[in-house]
Amino acid sequence: MIEPAALPSRARVVIIGGGVIGTSVAYHLAERGCTDVLLLEQGQLSCGTTWHVACLVGLLRATESGTRLVQYSTDLYARLEEETGLSAGFRRCGGLIVARTPERLTQLRRTAAAAEAFGLQAEMLSPGQAGERYPVMATGDLAGAIWLPDDGQANPADLTYALAKGARNRGATIRERTRVTGVLMPFLAVGFVIYTLRRYGFFPPTAVHWLIAAFSAGVYGVWATWKRDVPAAAAVWATAASAILAWQCLLSAYTELPERSSYKLVTTIKPLIGPQTELFSIGQYRETLSPYLRRTLTLVDFQGELEFGLSEEPSRALTTEAFLAHWNASTNAVAFIAPGILDTWRTRGLQGRVIGGDNQTLVVSRL
Repeated sequence: MIEPAALPSRARVVIIGGGVIGTSVAYHLAERGCTDVLLLEQGQLSCGTTWHVACLVGLLRATESGTRLVQYSTDLYARLEEETGLSAGFRRCGGLIVARTPERLTQLRRTAAAAEAFGLQAEMLSPGQAGERYPVMATGDLAGAIWLPDDGQANPADLTYALAKGARNRGATIRERTRVTGVLMPFLAVGFVIYTLRRYGFFPPTAVHWLIAAFSAGVYGVWATWKRDVPAAAAVWATAASAILAWQCLLSAYTELPERSSYKLVTTIKPLIGPQTELFSIGQYRETLSPYLRRTLTLVDFQGELEFGLSEEPSRALTTEAFLAHWNASTNAVAFIAPGILDTWRTRGLQGRVIGGDNQTLVVSRL
């Protein structure tokens, strides 16, 4: 393992993982002028999942942007050898896509048309012609095939090392046999807390204990890593526990976060709502209102399946007649109502002025 002193004291960008994705990110950042890049790999480059991938390069994708991206990749593979002296192991061997049914063959004809539109070479083949291209393939049950001569295959390990050398040549720093045992997941969870507080105005309380546990395990993992007399297994287990707990925190928080659809609406009208203001929901119940208001709404004339943010169910429901009598006698009440039924309720006797709204809900006040 490389000692911490051998690492840069700081870096603008830190990439964890020295596979083909990590080295590609480092290469392209450095190519675009961001040279303060540090890539860390716990083993050797490409020793994870990269080395055993098939690394097939099929140019034709479902969208033009995807196709252009793969075309760029093939151009890059050829350019890397000139730039670094290392081959990416890419060769254009061509690719066959076969059809066993008439419906699939029709789809392949559409694929050929799309290839022509994207400027790629493509040729429809009979089963016999497909067998000539790939003799070991049985063709007795084929309806046809499409030949894409520009498809190819790269060597994943060679490609990784070529990208890494290109990144180094442009100023990026790469450190192998350097394990990251910090508190990345807990810090991600903390960042998620800050994000949700700023964006949503609240954080689900049920996820807080997961966050505290994850951060505590992560801090212990860092401490155990630096203490020479603590068994290495303690740091590993603490880091694993930290990641699992932080992931649970993220899942718990994400599943309880309401949709942001009513956020702007609530922030607009919330200053007009006091602690004693009665809140009603007429003909609808938007589950995203209660968490932001931190209040429970009384349902009026609503039938249907209910979903509630923060598990806050309506405390009671009123009939139309009871609500109108209570509403018109009140001087401190707010009702949330669907825009399409406001006129109907006006004819029934609903008084008050509209103080806000969006495309789903209007807010009527008796303040």
